[in-house]
Amino acid sequence: MIPVNEPLLGKREEELVLECLRTGWISSAGKFIEDFEQCWAAYCGKRYGIAVSNGTAALQLAFACIGLKPGDEVILPTFTIISCALAVIYNGDGNISSILDLGCGTGNHALPLFGTRLRNYWG
Repeated sequence: MIPVNEPLLGKREEELVLECLRTGWISSAGKFIEDFEQCWAAYCGKRYGIAVSNGTAALQLAFACIGLKPGDEVILPTFTIISCALAVIYNGDGNISSILDLGCGTGNHALPLFGTRLRNYWG
């Protein structure tokens, strides 16, 4: 198996995890979550930021925020994780109308071919 992503954890990450364990703040609240939300908001130039429990929840929230409606076209690469498609379905559209597959491995190289089509959507 070829790993898609391998975490790179060092001494500092170990220290921070141990701090969470020692203080009892290992989920849903605590100093690190509040710090992250504030830093993320500042980075984005916004008043508030929000942390969610995982990438699947983040995708579902992102689709909810853009107002995805049934029938909207969603283009997904074939080399992805199932949570990308599930976020579309979860937000009310059981039909992913376009899956990018041009036989080039990840499909990411094909994005320029969709340039005109995407410009029509977003100006």
